[in-house]
Amino acid sequence: MESAPYFDMTDDEKMDGIARRVCGFVLLDSALESAFATFGGEELDPEKEEKRVWLGFLLIGN
Repeated sequence: MESAPYFDMTDDEKMDGIARRVCGFVLLDSALESAFATFGGEELDPEKEEKRVWLGFLLIGN
């Protein structure tokens, strides 16, 4: 029976993989939240087209 690659990794390699995934989720969350940002109770980008452009830019940039 072949062992799973995860069990053959060192602890550092496992942590690197976990950190990359967590960082990816944080960047995704940041991009999604930025598209719907408000200041003083008003949306910074009220138009749908502006939101789409901003969201695309942030997702590609991250």
